[in-house]
Amino acid sequence: MKKVALSFVAGSICFLTACTEDNSIITSTTKVESEELYASLDDVPDCTPKLKGQSVAVQEENAFFECNGDRWVRNRGDSDSVEEDHSILMSSSSGKWRLEDTDSPDAGRDAPFDIVSLSSSSLAIEIVDEPWTPSLSSSSVQHVADLGVCQPETNPIDKGESVRWRFSANLSSGYKPIDFAKATYEWFFEDGAPSSDQTPSASTPVTYTKTGLTQASLVININGAVGMISCSPLQVNGDPISCECTATGGDITKDGGKAVWAASCTSLSPITGYVWEGIDFGAEVTTFSHSFSAKGDTFAPTLVVGNSDNTVQTVTCPTVVATDASVPDYVMVADEFLTLPAGEHSVYLSFMEDYSSSDGTIYFTCQANGALDVSINGVEDSSRYFVSIELPFSEVGENGFVTITSNVETKCSAELLP
Repeated sequence: MKKVALSFVAGSICFLTACTEDNSIITSTTKVESEELYASLDDVPDCTPKLKGQSVAVQEENAFFECNGDRWVRNRGDSDSVEEDHSILMSSSSGKWRLEDTDSPDAGRDAPFDIVSLSSSSLAIEIVDEPWTPSLSSSSVQHVADLGVCQPETNPIDKGESVRWRFSANLSSGYKPIDFAKATYEWFFEDGAPSSDQTPSASTPVTYTKTGLTQASLVININGAVGMISCSPLQVNGDPISCECTATGGDITKDGGKAVWAASCTSLSPITGYVWEGIDFGAEVTTFSHSFSAKGDTFAPTLVVGNSDNTVQTVTCPTVVATDASVPDYVMVADEFLTLPAGEHSVYLSFMEDYSSSDGTIYFTCQANGALDVSINGVEDSSRYFVSIELPFSEVGENGFVTITSNVETKCSAELLP
């Protein structure tokens, strides 16, 4: 890894010889005498005969100093002290920096630079494999971790939309709220320029014109220490995906306990995958099944659908509650009221066991404290406080089961009418 220490005018990125209209920065004859960078002269070790001839960079003085064996002397620019000269072009087109150094073996690299703010008057620049993520390189700066977390305020967003990235402080880190309030915050975006916003804990809005996953990083200068945080990724969606998910089955007796969910999705961009329960089944598998083992068990699969425009859509599928046609929810005795909660229930008519005739009618009455809607095997009645439904024997299953559905809690009874 090659490091280049550069100095600049506080508050300005165009800090050396010249800036081009596209934010390129051109420098010449940059002195590179040591990798040692110190915040102030107080941090520099004592100059001893053993250190004679060695040089250090002092951030506070914005200068290089050389040890003469007794004390550190400011380097006034004597050409004999220059160990290495470079003509460096750094350009920023999207917050990423590139080195064009004709004298460097790294010249022409596609990888941009990381930019790390050490104070308001210096930058440390490193060539790394993950170039857009800031890294902290100076051994004279205290590095801290676990300062908190950062994430986009809204996630996901659509292409062309803007979002702020927000930092949440970890008050168990040893720093007080006042420390975070006085700290400086510098944001770096994978698909955007570094933010100049110094507002504590929040970036300026960032607009995204590319789809897919993107990230941000935050460098915090707090009480003389520096910490770097990688934020949670942001999903930027392209062409929208419209989906509907339906479910069938789920009865232990009739369906063998198997329930099936089916997704129907459309988009201007081709669908590239259906991810059921975390497994990508490809673009063709639009159904998912689950087998229940007992009545009352519930299940709803997770489904994420993607398209070729990098859109990722989470789809909500209905929850299926396992039923069993052979096991009723309730048992109803003739001429006795049975309290049923709101919803659909399987009810076994126990008095059917003693009635052998296939003719006749069952007369149901239900009551509630208010408007009441009741359906028994599909026959409906609505009224206030009281409803009645007649059901022929022929519409009652051979096993004596009926399905009663109500909008509110109700009390129902049944009477045989031969």
